[in-house]
Amino acid sequence: MSVDPKSIKAGKCFITPANQVRRVIEITAGGRVRYQPRGSSYRGEKSWGPRQETSRDKFAAEVDREVTCDWDPDFRERKP
Repeated sequence: MSVDPKSIKAGKCFITPANQVRRVIEITAGGRVRYQPRGSSYRGEKSWGPRQETSRDKFAAEVDREVTCDWDPDFRERKP
């Protein structure tokens, strides 16, 4: 796993190897992760796609690291 599943919390954003940013909306009582994905370019709230859901372990395996929610490859990365 690229990210510790216990570090996944609502409000955090993570990036996949394909530069998809995933914003965690909530962690359900059953431990499922609800999130919204977007492409690599940030265009404000209109950037986020429809909500999706997966297991915490699968989410952790699919992402590389935590990033800021306004992450964009064309701008210098900031610490989350």
